[in-house]
Amino acid sequence: MKFFTKKDLHSVHEKCTRFIQPGSFYPRNEHHDPAQSEIQSDSFDVHITSSSTRMELAQLQKDFSEVGIGFRYDLIDWTDETLQSIRLAIILPDGSMRRHISESLDADADIWLRLEGSGTERIFCAGDNCED
Repeated sequence: MKFFTKKDLHSVHEKCTRFIQPGSFYPRNEHHDPAQSEIQSDSFDVHITSSSTRMELAQLQKDFSEVGIGFRYDLIDWTDETLQSIRLAIILPDGSMRRHISESLDADADIWLRLEGSGTERIFCAGDNCED
């Protein structure tokens, strides 16, 4: 069994993040300003599509973690580097949680993760039931 040092992990992270394109969690054909997709502890607006990659999901998990938000996913199925299915959960620092399961993603699939507002006006959703 090989144990990785912090230096090893940092090196792998640096190599992986070079391949991630800004705004890559957004549907193809949709113009998006990467500055608007910043993940903060009190707001985010992220889309996962069938073209989201393993590296992008890992980076998304890291970005959420850095602001105290839990992002977990499993039951992932890939075919020819295309995401086919995923189960995920988002856990906010206050303990609020949303779950979503997509058992069959097609090319037009869009899993929306959204948090905005506060109090009774707060919108926190995951999946196809997010409000416009």
